[in-house]
Amino acid sequence: MDQYGDDARVMAGGTALVIQMKQRLSQPGHVIGLRQVGGLNSIESTTEGLRIGALCTQRQIENSTLIAEDLPLLAKTFRKVATPRIRNMATIGGGLVNGDPNQDPPPALIALGASAVMTSKSGDRVVPLEDLFLDYYETDIHPGEVLTSVLVPPAPAGSGSVYLKFLPRTADDYGTVSAA
Repeated sequence: MDQYGDDARVMAGGTALVIQMKQRLSQPGHVIGLRQVGGLNSIESTTEGLRIGALCTQRQIENSTLIAEDLPLLAKTFRKVATPRIRNMATIGGGLVNGDPNQDPPPALIALGASAVMTSKSGDRVVPLEDLFLDYYETDIHPGEVLTSVLVPPAPAGSGSVYLKFLPRTADDYGTVSAA
């Protein structure tokens, strides 16, 4: 990434970046694919809670037994994102980095106290998701950083959660209002 600087974009699933490139909203000279980077597509239980690799697809999160057992709100939320076809390609990391304010996962992840792990050659930086989004399509990702995982702490004992989404059209559309 240092070699190409601002002329490079990192691509995970490509569902947002490819559209932006086709619409000429983003025209990087270099696209750095992450698919071959090991360890970014797993979901694991840690002492901090669940660690979701940035390359985990939305469908993978939706269908994860570990997530269904520990964080059912996430499984339900990801089930409401777009269509299965999109969920098979779109990644949790790509969706967060894109900074689209209309997505379903961020409200649920913020309500659950999730954090994004940014990795650079200087090491890791953990950013609470509530602080990740600065403005429309603008995130607190520093130059040279890549979002590598999302940490979701365990839900407190006896707690409950729900995700609601109001949409005027079809179930796979962006919500007009959503809350977790």
